Amino acid sequence: MGEIRTDIINPFINATQSVLDDISSIESSLGKPIFRNPTYKGETVAVIVGLTGELNGQVIFSMTKDVANEVAAGMMKIPHVSTLNDMAKSAVEEMANMIIGNTATIFSNKGIVIEITPPNLCIGSNLSFDVGGSSTVCVPFNRDDGTLLLEVNIALRES
Repeated sequence: MGEIRTDIINPFINATQSVLDDISSIESSLGKPIFRNPTYKGETVAVIVGLTGELNGQVIFSMTKDVANEVAAGMMKIPHVSTLNDMAKSAVEEMANMIIGNTATIFSNKGIVIEITPPNLCIGSNLSFDVGGSSTVCVPFNRDDGTLLLEVNIALRES
């Protein structure tokens, strides 16, 4: 498939860690990025954000419902969210929006201009996404105990 371009992936990593740590109060550590197809077994919450401009494609944030509830609680600064209601869904979408917004700023500072689409939330079992033939780099973020917290799946093409 090719090599992982750190100059493209690092802005997503930096922005994700910043938002998880600072905004949602969830500590995370970076796992090993790999190439993979964007398919998810079991119950999954996924937020898809499109990018256009000098980089084109999609970024898919995927997590379990429990993690989505935890993210929503952290974003809303409340102790616990037990169900993924409309407010909690909006908080999860806003987390993705903040990460992509921060990423776009990092790229802009490097002279790379991108536009972002509004986030789209998908919830379901055994989800699969077609990313238009792009290679997808999966960047996992783990909890301190090593369990998976969130995956950032980056499927981009340069214009």
